[in-house]
Amino acid sequence: MIFTLSELPYRFARAIGLAVCSALISSVAMAAAPLRVGIVENDPPYSFTQEHEAPGGLLVELWRYWGRINQRDIEFVTSASYTQAVGEVLAGHTDLLAGMDLPLQSTPQLVATEFAIDDPVHLFTHLSLGQISAWEQVKPYRIAVNQQFRLSPDLLPTGYAFNPYESREAQLEAIRRGDVRAALNRKISGNFYFHSERIPFRINGLLKLIDNQRVAMVKAGNPDLLQQVNDGVKRLDSQYVRAIVSAWSGTDQDDNMLTITMPLWTPPYSVATPEGEVIGLLPDLWRLWAQKTGAQIRFLGIDSKHADDMVTRGLADILGATLTPLPARMSRLSYPTSLFPLKLGVYVPESSAATRLSDLGNEPIAIFGSSIVPEPLRDRAPDIQFEYKGPFSAMTTAMQGAFLQSPAIMENPAVPLLKEGQRYRLLNDSLVDETILVAIPRFRTELAALVRQGMEQISTRELAQLEKKWLSNPRDRYFDASPSFLPLGPDSQRWVEENPVVRVGLASDASTSSQSLEFHDDLIQLLGDYLPVRFESRLYTDKQSLLDALQQGDMDMVVNTGGVTDTLVPFHYSSAYANTPWVIVTHSSHLAFRSINDLRGQTLSVLSGASVIEQLHGYPELDFIEVASLQEGLESISDGRAEGYVGNLAALTQYLQQSGQNDLNLHRVPELKDDQLRFAMRDDWPEFSHMVNRVIKMTEEHELKQLREKWLSLQIQYGINERDLWVERLKIAGGAALVVIFILLWNRRLRQEIVRRKIAEKEVRHLATHDTLTGLPNRLLLRDRIAKALDTAKRNQQKVALLFIDLDGFKAVNDSLGHDAGDELLKGVAQRIHSTLRESDTVARIGGDEFVVLLPEISHRDGAAQVAENLLQHLGEPYQLAQEAHIGASIGIALYPDTARDADELLSVADNLMYQVKKSGKNSYAFA
Repeated sequence: MIFTLSELPYRFARAIGLAVCSALISSVAMAAAPLRVGIVENDPPYSFTQEHEAPGGLLVELWRYWGRINQRDIEFVTSASYTQAVGEVLAGHTDLLAGMDLPLQSTPQLVATEFAIDDPVHLFTHLSLGQISAWEQVKPYRIAVNQQFRLSPDLLPTGYAFNPYESREAQLEAIRRGDVRAALNRKISGNFYFHSERIPFRINGLLKLIDNQRVAMVKAGNPDLLQQVNDGVKRLDSQYVRAIVSAWSGTDQDDNMLTITMPLWTPPYSVATPEGEVIGLLPDLWRLWAQKTGAQIRFLGIDSKHADDMVTRGLADILGATLTPLPARMSRLSYPTSLFPLKLGVYVPESSAATRLSDLGNEPIAIFGSSIVPEPLRDRAPDIQFEYKGPFSAMTTAMQGAFLQSPAIMENPAVPLLKEGQRYRLLNDSLVDETILVAIPRFRTELAALVRQGMEQISTRELAQLEKKWLSNPRDRYFDASPSFLPLGPDSQRWVEENPVVRVGLASDASTSSQSLEFHDDLIQLLGDYLPVRFESRLYTDKQSLLDALQQGDMDMVVNTGGVTDTLVPFHYSSAYANTPWVIVTHSSHLAFRSINDLRGQTLSVLSGASVIEQLHGYPELDFIEVASLQEGLESISDGRAEGYVGNLAALTQYLQQSGQNDLNLHRVPELKDDQLRFAMRDDWPEFSHMVNRVIKMTEEHELKQLREKWLSLQIQYGINERDLWVERLKIAGGAALVVIFILLWNRRLRQEIVRRKIAEKEVRHLATHDTLTGLPNRLLLRDRIAKALDTAKRNQQKVALLFIDLDGFKAVNDSLGHDAGDELLKGVAQRIHSTLRESDTVARIGGDEFVVLLPEISHRDGAAQVAENLLQHLGEPYQLAQEAHIGASIGIALYPDTARDADELLSVADNLMYQVKKSGKNSYAFA
C-alpha cells in the first residue's frame, strides 16, 4: 500500500486511535476517575520523585504503560515510606499500591494482584573475587545485609559473616569503602545501583537466596478493582514489560543490544502502539541507522524528563531524541549529531484574546515532556514564566491557558492531544527553531563516533522519504525541500564558536588545471553556504607541501586529496565528493591493451604517495618507479625510463588539453579501482569532519552533482583527425615513387592510430554512462532508457515495469569476507540479473548494492511478477567466493501508467515498495 500525504501508517493510526476512541465513548474507562496508584517517593529504581518534576521509576513506567493500554488515566500519590503508602490504601486515599515486596513484606488487609515482577534476592560479589559459583567460595568474606529487607535469620546460611546495615545508603557506603566484598541485594535494585554508581560488583546468578516479587496490592474486599487490574495485566505485552524492567535494572547490560530511549507520546515523531512497539519518524530513523551500522537496538519508551537520567546512569545507551540541553547537562552528556530541525511555538485556546507573546502578561506557559525552554523564546518573553506540567501524555485533556508545542503535532488532524471540539491557535511571534539531538554519556567516545558515522551514511533521499512518510504537512519537512542551513547540535555550535575561521589549502602544480581550481573554489563556497564559518583559501605549489602544512598545523583542511594514501598521515578524511578513474598513459606507438596483465615485465611510473600504489603491489610481475609530479611521469615515458604512467583520468585529460600534447594514448583497465577525491582535515577536529560529511551527503543529489557536471565532465579531444591525415598524405605525395610503399604503410599506421583513438574515446564515453565495477549502465544512462521506453509505451499503448532491487545480506558478506569479495559478489549479481532478462530489457547499478531492472513493452503485470520470481530464484543460489555466500533480494515493482507517470515517479514508487518488502521480511517482491 502507498500512503498519500494525508494518510498515516496503520500501526501509527491504531496507536493514536486509542485516544480518539476514549474521547468518543463515554462509557470506557478513560471517562472514569483516574486510577490512584500509591508510590514511595525515595525508592529508586522502583519509584522516586524530584522537586517540580513528575514521578519516575520502574513501577511508574509500568503503570503508565498499563494506563495507556487500558485507556485509564493514572494519578500517582506519593508517600514517604511503604508503611505510609499501605496506610493510604487502607484509608481509601489511594486505590492500590504500585508494588511491594512479597513474601518479604505482607499485610493481611491487602490482596495481591497479578501485576507482579520477579525480584529475587541474590548474592553480589566484587569483580576481584572472580567467578563465584558456590556459597563456600565467599566464606572468608563478610557479607553486607540491608536490614530493611527484613530477612528472617532462618533464611541466611549458617557459618557466614553477615554484616547488618540499617539502610541501603549505609550498605553502599561500606561497599565503596571496601569494608565488604559481598552483599545480599534484590536483583533489580542491586543491578541498578552497582551499575549506575559504577561499583565493580556483579550478580551471581546461581546463588539466589530467596524468590521474591514486587506485587501491586489492593485493599481486601474490593473484587471489582482487583478484576480490573488483573484483566488489564493480561492485555500487556510481556516483551515490552521485560524491556522496561531490563532498562531500569540493567539486568541485560551484557548483551550486544543498544538501548535507545524514545519519548512515549509525541506523534508523529514517536509513539507507542498497544503492543508496546515504538513507532514514528525518530524510531524509523534509528532503525535505518541500525541497518547502516549493523548495530542491534531496542527502544525504551520513557518520559523525556527521566530519559536523561537513565542515560547518565548508564541504564540506557543513547538518548534517542532531546532538545538543546541545559549547561549542567553538557558536563555529563555529549551531543554527537543532530537528527531533524523542529519548530516550536506557543498555542492558546481559540477563545483567548492574545495574539502575541506580550499579550499573555503574567500568564505562565505550560510545557510538557521536557523542562527545556528554547533560548530564543526566553529572549522574546523574558518576563513570562514557564511551568512544567508533566509528560506529553498529560496533554490528552483540554488546556485552558498557553502551552508550548510543535506545529507538526498540533496540525496533525489524527492526533487527539486535545479534547474534542477544543481549538487552539499559534501566537504570531512565538515560532522558534529548535533541533532534535542525540545524547550519549561523555565517556562513551566510541559509541559517539559510531552514531556520527551511521547518521552520515543515511542519504538525504532516505531522510526525505522518512519525512514524507510521517510528516503530513510539507511545511514541517526539512530534507524534502532545498535546505539552506545545517542544523547544529550543542557540541558543533561550541566548536563553531571556538573556530570561526577554517584555513583551506589547495595544490596548484603543473597537474592542476583551471577547471579543478574553479571546481574546488565553488565547492568551498558550497560548504560556506551550509556551515557558519569563514573559509580562507591558500594555494601551495605541490600536494606534498600542502599535506605537510596540514600536518604542521599551518592549514586546517586541504582539498582534492584523491590519490594520496590515508595511512601516510593521521588526518580525518571526509566522504568522497567526486570519483575519477585511474588510467595508464603510453606513447602513441604502444599497442592498445585491455588488461593490466598485458603489461607483464614492463615498467610504469606513478606519483609518489598515490593510493594506486597499493593496487599495483598486487601485480608483482610489474615494475614501477615513483615520480614527483604528473609532468615528470609523462617525461619518464619519453626518456624511456617507463613504458607508461599511471594517473588520474581527470587530471591527465585537463593537463593534456592545456599542453596540446597529442602523442600519447590513454588506456582504461578494469583492474584499477576509481580514485576518490576527499577533504583531509585536522585529526583533532572530529566535529568539523562530521559537519563536512553531512554537507556532502545533503548536497550529493543536487548542488554537488551540479558542480561535478559543470567542472569535472570529461571533454576529451584526441589529436589526429581526417584533415591531419590528408595533410600528411600531401606532404608525402611530393616525394619520389620509391617511397610509395612507405606512404602506404604510413597511411595504414595513421588509420590504425585513428581507430585506436576512436576506441579510446568510446571507452571514455562508456565510463561516463556505465558503472566501472560491473559494466552495467549507471543512473544517467538508465534515465535515458526509461525516457525512451515511456515514449514508446505511450505511442503503442503498452506498459513499462521498473524493478528496484536491494540485496539482502550483502553487508554481512562484505564485512566478513572483505571488500574484494564484496566486489566479486556484485559482479556475480550483475551477471545473474543480466542472464535472466531479454535483450530489450535494461539492468543498471545505481549505487552500493542497489540495482534497477527496466522492462519495456510488457502487456500485463504478471510478466513483471514472473521476472521478479526468476530473479529471486537466481540471486538466492550460492556464490562461490572465498567461502560459499548466500544473499537474497527485496524488490519493489512500479508500473507505467498504472502507478507512475514518469521516470521520477517510477523510481520513487518502486524504491518505497522495496523498503516495505525489507520491513515485512525481505527476499520477496511487492507491487503498488
